[in-house]
Amino acid sequence: MATITPIEKLHLVSEITTVVARFEAQAATSVAAVKKATGEKNTAKITAYANVIAGLIELKVRAGSKLAGEIRAALIERGVSPACAKRYMENGQKTKALAWVKAAGSDADVILAAFEENNVSTEQDLVSIVCPKVVLTAAEELAAKAVALTDTDTDAVQALRDALATFTVDDDTDAAAPLDLAA
Repeated sequence: MATITPIEKLHLVSEITTVVARFEAQAATSVAAVKKATGEKNTAKITAYANVIAGLIELKVRAGSKLAGEIRAALIERGVSPACAKRYMENGQKTKALAWVKAAGSDADVILAAFEENNVSTEQDLVSIVCPKVVLTAAEELAAKAVALTDTDTDAVQALRDALATFTVDDDTDAAAPLDLAA
């Protein structure tokens, strides 16, 4: 391998850093474009939900009714994917039952304002409100896993005992001691 002179090193460093900086600038521009597009998508989705909900309220559409099915079919006919149409209808029906949405009435702009007041800026925000996930404690998760992985309740209890035996509890002296399940 040939020896590189200090001037050649400076030239190579300059070339490398210029290339890296150019690609990094391109990446940063891409990130900004993605953030902008995501913001536009979220605004469009929430505005669509506000309009769906306003229509459901105005038409007094009940979940599972013939009219609900017709609206869903019409959304699909107009290019909304079947999965999105289903979500609009299901989440829209649940959302219109919320007190703050009922107070907004059937005006999409007022519903949008209510969304903003309640910090709903994405479809996920809306779903988190109308379909909250049950949060299990660590013990409940452990029990569910033990039951799922065993054939009988006795096996599940033994699996829980085995798992609990590996846990430690810190006392005031910060010394860890194994749990005594026999107590």
